[in-house]
Formats: sequence, C-alpha cells, structure tokens
Amino acid sequence: MSDEKPDTNTEKPEANAEKIEARTEHSQPSGASRVRGVIQRHPWLRIAGAIAALLLAIVAVRWWWGRHTHETTDDAQIDGDIYPISARITGPITMVYARDGQFVSAGAPLVDIDARDYEVALARARAEYEMALANASASQLEIPVSTVGSTSQIRSAQADLVTTQAGVVVAQKQVDEAQAQLAQANAAAKTANADVERFTPLIEKREISQQQYDQTLAAADTANAAVAAATAGVRRAEEQVRQAGEKIRQADAGLDTARATTMTVEATVARAKSSDAQAASAKAELQQAELNMSYTHILAPVDGIVGR
Repeated sequence: MSDEKPDTNTEKPEANAEKIEARTEHSQPSGASRVRGVIQRHPWLRIAGAIAALLLAIVAVRWWWGRHTHETTDDAQIDGDIYPISARITGPITMVYARDGQFVSAGAPLVDIDARDYEVALARARAEYEMALANASASQLEIPVSTVGSTSQIRSAQADLVTTQAGVVVAQKQVDEAQAQLAQANAAAKTANADVERFTPLIEKREISQQQYDQTLAAADTANAAVAAATAGVRRAEEQVRQAGEKIRQADAGLDTARATTMTVEATVARAKSSDAQAASAKAELQQAELNMSYTHILAPVDGIVGR
C-alpha cells in the first residue's frame, strides 16, 4: 500500500499544471491585441506602414515588369569600348582631375599641361598674322594706285609725243618760210648789187646824179641785210626743227618708260599675291597655335571610367 501512495502523489502535480496553464492563458493578451495597442499609442506607425506597403508594391511591379521586358541570364557579358587618350603636345603636367577607376562624363577635364610656352607661341602667331594681314591689305591698295599711275604716265607720254610731232611740223614750215624769204632776199640783193655795178661807171662819168647813185647803194645794202636776216631765219627755223626732233626722241623715250610701268603694275600684283600667301601661312600658324593651346586642357571624349 505503501506502494499505492506514490501513485496518489503523482496525480496531484498534473492537476496543478492544468491550473497554472489556465491561469497563464487568461493573464496574457493575444499578438493582434498587442499590435493594435502599439498602433494606438503611436499613430505615425500607421503612415509608415502604408508607405512601406506602397514601396513593396512598386518593387513588385518593377520586378514583374523586368521579368516580362528583359531577358535574364546567369552568364551575361558586358561589352565596352576603349578610348585611348594621349597628349598631342609635350610639356609638364600641372593638374590631374580624374583618378584611376573614377567615372567621368564626356567633356569632363582630365589633365592640364603647362600652357605658358603655348600662350607665348599663340601671342606671337596672332601678332604675325595681324602683321601679314596689314601687309596684304597695303599691297592690295597699291594695285589700283600703280595701275592708275601707269595709265596716266602712258597717256601723258603719248600726248607729249603728239605735241612734239606737231612741233616738228610747225618748225619745218618755218624753215620753208625762212628759206623762201631767203630766196627773195637773195633775188633782191642780186638786183640791187647789179644796179650798183651798173651805176658805178655812170656816176664816174657823171651820167647819173649822185643822189640816184646813193639810193642804189642804199637799196643794195638793204637787200644784202635782208639776205643776212633771211639766212639767220633759216638757221633758226632749222634749229627749231632739230629741237623738235630731239623732243620727239625724248617723247618716245618717255612713252617707253611709261609703258614699262605696266611691268611695275605686274610686280605690284605679284607682291600682293605674295602678301596674301604670307597672310594665309600666318593664319595656318595661328590656327595651329590655337590648337596647341587647346591641347593643354585634355577632356574626356565620352562617358566612361578612367583606367590605365
């Protein structure tokens, strides 16, 4: 019986456990009740929950859209293009803007090269170009001046030649007139001298009066003087012809000189073309200097990642 006591003792703890569990269930509230209590104490949790639900909905929609619009693969490969960048000019580097592995956008600065020497070269090229332009402009202005001057000299020389030729004609006419006067004077002098020879024996014989003889001598002297004068006139006229002929030769030489100015015009045109060519060369040098100046600032050609 003593054996039965232990059985009685084991039944009592089970009953106690049932009572404890019953009391525990009545004393602890459910999980839903606790959540509602927390939300009531903190209303902002209701807004946070709504936002979280909205974000989850957006993520789900994007996931669904990606699954239906993009292919998925577990062995994808990425293709890329390499753009080698090297300096086009020499010089010390003054600034590095991008590091290895850094993402840069197209046009972003990468490296600066010391630009002081290139600034000097650019200023010199600009000055030489401006000087070449000025020389070319001056040469172009010389062309019409030279052309007008040449044309004017030719026309003036031609006019002088015509004038001198007319002077020769006039001088020759004067020679003809002087020679005619000389011929008349010679004829009158011959007659007067003949009268003197004829009257001289008569005066000796007293067959004519002394007055008549004196008049004959005077007429002969006058006729002889007229011959001398006419002879001098012929010489003067002939000298004028000679001078007119010399003027013609001078006018011919002047015309030749004036015509030679056309070669000066051609030389002026050639100088203008040479000046234009020098200006074009100076412009090319200026453009190269500007390019070299731009090369001192290296930019990213495309979007990409900097790498060695």
